[in-house]
Amino acid sequence: MPDLSELNLQSDEILGEINWDAPERGTFSPKLEPGSTHLFTFELEDEPWLEREYDHKPIKGIHFKATTTYTDASGEEKETTLRFQQAEFFKTQKMVEKRVNSDAEELMRSLNLKLDRMTWDNIKQAFKEADGRAKFTATVGLRAYSKDDKISYRTHPRGKNDLPWPKGADGKYAQTVTFPSGEVATGREELAIYRLPRHS
Repeated sequence: MPDLSELNLQSDEILGEINWDAPERGTFSPKLEPGSTHLFTFELEDEPWLEREYDHKPIKGIHFKATTTYTDASGEEKETTLRFQQAEFFKTQKMVEKRVNSDAEELMRSLNLKLDRMTWDNIKQAFKEADGRAKFTATVGLRAYSKDDKISYRTHPRGKNDLPWPKGADGKYAQTVTFPSGEVATGREELAIYRLPRHS
């Protein structure tokens, strides 16, 4: 065993500096500015088809990812992929009455996927044909969810369990949010608003 006195260790040696504002290990800071709009390439996830039940009613949807480019702080252009995005064909009664589209229908409009018959098989085939080829425009938001509190913070709130993402004195979105339970979280990027395709 080496003699510690021979290792030339100094008791006052600075070993590092703690970044108290850094996100927890295993979490990632968003690459895209919340509220910014980008052109994305559409791709299906490995298990793309979502089928679940809510209030005794079947709900279908898709899991997908979206890739775009952005300019980092050094001015270099880089590519990023937003994984595990989700769009469902779910509508509340109020949405039906007001003829408001579901998230999945808005995604189809953004991708310019027009079908004569909106059957599940036809919808899946249309998304398969768009996979890796079609592009769409969307505005990016942030979301953080707490399992303990069963609520979300979102830059673009959607439902009764969504709280608005706080902003700082400079008017910019805060880097983290604190839930009632005390849990602190960073946001995960989500596609908040699907934009209509632009025709030249």
